[in-house]
Parts: sequence; structure tokens; C-alpha cells
Amino acid sequence: KDRIEPLPFPLGLTTFFVCSEVLLVFVPGAPGLNIYMAAGAYIVERTQPLNWSFSHCMYFGIAYAFVLKVVAGQLQMSLGSFFSNSVQLKAALDANGAQAKAVRHILTRPGWDPAKMHMLLAGPDFFPFFAAGAVNASPWAIMLHCIPIVYIITPAVIAGGLMIKGSQDLDDANVYFGTASILQMVALACLIGHGMIFGYHSEMVQQEFQADIIEGDWQRDPQELEVRRLLEERNSMGKAYAQISRWPAVPAWLKVLLFVGSISASAVGYLTLLGAPFDTFSLYSHISDLPGGSILSLMNTTGWMAAGFL
Repeated sequence: KDRIEPLPFPLGLTTFFVCSEVLLVFVPGAPGLNIYMAAGAYIVERTQPLNWSFSHCMYFGIAYAFVLKVVAGQLQMSLGSFFSNSVQLKAALDANGAQAKAVRHILTRPGWDPAKMHMLLAGPDFFPFFAAGAVNASPWAIMLHCIPIVYIITPAVIAGGLMIKGSQDLDDANVYFGTASILQMVALACLIGHGMIFGYHSEMVQQEFQADIIEGDWQRDPQELEVRRLLEERNSMGKAYAQISRWPAVPAWLKVLLFVGSISASAVGYLTLLGAPFDTFSLYSHISDLPGGSILSLMNTTGWMAAGFL
């Protein structure tokens, strides 16, 4: 936010949009809720010179975040389609498993499907859309099922805007920050709830088609034989590796390194959990306000010690 704040508002929005798309598409597990919150915060802060009301900022922020989500979904589907014939990826994701076949069935079912909606609304954002692209699901159907995401985007965007309001109105800061925290929890609870409901639907599909799954022909992947051969090769290599990596067969120098590494990893864990490796830095903080204007000043002594042990 600090880097794009000096830019004109339209250019700043474009820069934020592009950076968010890169993060959502190329970093699996990227937190979409945090991006929606950051969008709300940025819009509220930058539109103050334009005399926008808070409600207008939120309407614009929700629409902006929804477009960001839709474009990211399409790009994630394109990425999934690009890797749809990768035998290595299918082997890594167990494309022949019952869970993967149930997901393929749900994503390719025609018409409105509550299970498909719950899958697409559950977090993290990357994997459902990547899977939809990998099984060549209809982009229009996927986007249609994604529309209800607005009710999850809304509290996240409002939370970001309230954080900025709280940082500017110190008298009512606790009210703003408390409300923002509640809205964050509401959005997160919705994501978790959709994930749990999708898990139920997936299990029901597996139970319904259990006999067909056992036979092996249901939702059969065209590259299933290639995937199985690759998995058999990896199993053979795994057994060979297990033989040569047994502790008695490990060289003495490697045993020492492993012991030192385990001690260092334990030290990092204790320093991080019991110490204070970082100073407080929140969504409404500014890098320019830090000592020296550098983000490195957030690290305390225990933080640098933990980094050293790494």
C-alpha cells in the first residue's frame, strides 16, 4: 500500500489489481480475504481527497474486489487447463483417487449445483478454480456459481475500510477495530463453513458411486494408466531410497549435520513462540513510519537470532 500510495488513484488501483492477480494466480494458498481487506483499506484512504462517502467507498470496493476475484478465477482456470495433461501433476494430486474423481464429477455436472458452489466459495481460492480448469469445466458455469462470493467479500472489504477509519479517528478507534475484527471472523467462518459443507457433498458422491469407483471405470482419467505407471515407479524408487537412507547407513558427517539442524530448528521455534521476533505492524501501518523507512526494522533481536539459526 505504501508503494502505490504516491501513484494517481486510477494507476494505483491498476497496480494493486495486477499485483493481486499475480499473487492469487501464481501463489497457491494466497489469502484472498487479506487482499479484499487491503483493497477496502486502500480505496477508503485514497478517496478521501475526492470526498467520497464511506458507503460509496464500500460499494466501489466490493465491486472492485469481485472483479478481481472473477479475473483471478479465470486465470487460475487457464493455468489448470494448461497443466491438464501433466502426468506428473496428476500423480502428485492423486487424480485416480476417490476424492479426485468426486471433485471431477461435481465440477462437470450440468446445471446449478450447490456442491459446486460450496467448493468454489471455500478457501483457499487457488485450488478449486485450478481443478475446474484441469477437468475442462465450463468457465461460464464456474463463474455463475462464484457469484455468491459477494457476501464473503463484503465483510472483508468493510473490515479493511474500518481499519483505516480507526487509525484516523482515535476517539472511536476501539469501536472501528472491534467491528473490523468481528467482520473478519464472519468472513473466515463463512469460508470454513463452505469447506465443511463441500466435504459433506464430496463424501456423499463417493458413497453414491462407491461401486463404480471400485470398478475403476467411473470418471476415469484418459491418462490413468500413465499415472499408475508413474506412481509404481515412484514407489519402487521410494523403497530403494528407504533402504539407503536408514540411520545405520547414514555417514557420520551427515548424522552430525542432521543433529545440528534439529537443534537449530528447535531454537527457531522457541525464539518465535516465546520471544518477540517482530514489532507490531498492521494493515493501517506505514513502512515510511518505521525507523529508517525500512521493513527490516520490524525485526527485533530474537527475530535476527531466529533468522541466524535458519
